[in-house]
Amino acid sequence: MGVSWTEEQRQVIELRNRNILVSAAAGSGKTAVLVERIITRITDKVHPVDIDSLLIVTFTNAAAGEMRERIRTAIEKKLVEEPENVHLQRQLTLIHHAQITTIHSFCQHVIRNYFHTIDLDPNFRIGDDGEMKLLRNDTAERLIEEMYQEIDAGESAEHNPEAGRRENTDEKPSTESSEHGPEPEKQEVAKEKEEKRERYRRFVESFAPGRDDGGLKALILAVYDFSMSYPWPFKWLKDCRRAYDVENVQELASVFWMEPLLKHVRLLLEECVGDIRKALAICRQPDGPYMYEKAILDDPVQMEELLNSGDYLEYADAFLRMKAFARLSTKKDDSVSAEKKELVKGIREQVKGSLKGIREQYFYQTPGQMVEDLKGSREQAEVLLELAGTFYRRFSEKKREKNLLDFNDLEHMALDILVKEENGCPVPSDAAEQFADRFEEIMIDEYQDSNLVQEYILTSVSRQSRGVNNVFMVGDVKQSIYRFRLARPELFMGKYASYTTESSPEQKIELHKNFRSRSQVLSSVNFIFRHIMTENLGNICYDDSAALYPGASYPEAQ
Repeated sequence: MGVSWTEEQRQVIELRNRNILVSAAAGSGKTAVLVERIITRITDKVHPVDIDSLLIVTFTNAAAGEMRERIRTAIEKKLVEEPENVHLQRQLTLIHHAQITTIHSFCQHVIRNYFHTIDLDPNFRIGDDGEMKLLRNDTAERLIEEMYQEIDAGESAEHNPEAGRRENTDEKPSTESSEHGPEPEKQEVAKEKEEKRERYRRFVESFAPGRDDGGLKALILAVYDFSMSYPWPFKWLKDCRRAYDVENVQELASVFWMEPLLKHVRLLLEECVGDIRKALAICRQPDGPYMYEKAILDDPVQMEELLNSGDYLEYADAFLRMKAFARLSTKKDDSVSAEKKELVKGIREQVKGSLKGIREQYFYQTPGQMVEDLKGSREQAEVLLELAGTFYRRFSEKKREKNLLDFNDLEHMALDILVKEENGCPVPSDAAEQFADRFEEIMIDEYQDSNLVQEYILTSVSRQSRGVNNVFMVGDVKQSIYRFRLARPELFMGKYASYTTESSPEQKIELHKNFRSRSQVLSSVNFIFRHIMTENLGNICYDDSAALYPGASYPEAQ
């Protein structure tokens, strides 16, 4: 007896010639459906493909191994039904070389085949975690030590001017005095060195004022790690420097990072308005805390006023003028549900905390004071970014000397091979085009945990640059747990928002039915998630479209 697929699962299995995003809830049969899609592509009566013409990217080696085994088992099962099928027989051979792999294994495959295009020794090896950690720490500590030596050299020159003159001008000791003093060029060099020392000194005093300077290393490494989650780290560091180019409140309102900041603020405010409306609805229920309604009625009005603000200056003014929340009534009534009273109180306290958090994070002072703070911290930010860039170069050099690569290198070197720049825009390289010729479809599992570098890599080997949609992505943003590794679930949500459920070149399919749990379990999960999962927490509003629904029936427990 064959498997009975739901309508949505059947769409996942059968749809072709489009980019597909599958939002697959927990227990929705995601892996089974993905394997079935692969098998139907291999066994298609009109356009069968070979298994090695599919790029199937999973999140872990264990998942890749399980996927390969399930596909092999499915092929063997088909062969039992069609023992003379030569195409299926060939797939059992090809599966051992098929690209059913993690993103880092695929990157390594790219580098092994095109190492010559980036001048890399092909005998490289992947450093283990302990080895790379020691090398990172040693590089960072040497960099900080050199910074201290620069500072100490300046202090020594203050106490010994003759030594300072020799150090600044690179002259040998001389008994002759110059009638006109040091040459102008050497004076300029000396001045630049002294300014650099002062910048370093102020930076250290800002971030390591006490005896412990361990925070400096952590800070440099944190900026480095964050830069590596972007396709072009040095460009990101340069953009970070631009973020401080603000001289007055008008420039603050129009600076390039202000639009995404205000978009985030609006999103948080809209959530607050939605939560307050839920609280009002509870107050109006037959056993709801009706006595709270009068105090709460003013809340959404005040928040709507905040939402009506235009630019940053209007937001700042609105938050600085924001009134205190009215106190809830203390009236007692035994007919009112105690549980609903606490629920309304909890919602309101959460909203008050959210608004307080927004104000304390973004609008805690006037725009003029904000500009002065940005100008005042500009130098420290520039020194930090400079140190992070120097660390990047030196760490790369040390790895090259030892012929070592880490996981960041795998991604960025593969990106360098697969993507080139034309007229300031990234386009697929010749190597990427060769992969695109080979792969009929790119299939990405756990897409919610992809980052920007991986997005560029996998897009480059697809056929999207040719106007052909052949990318299949499956994941669940509710299960995104690797943001601490700089995963970007917003990539998933961006496509989720733009893709349509109707038949189209970019289509999304939602698998909400859970075949693993009883309805009682799913009801409990839905209840909790509806209260705690928002756009800000979990990157998704947990409404009816995100909820879990039972897909299987179970006998009653005895």
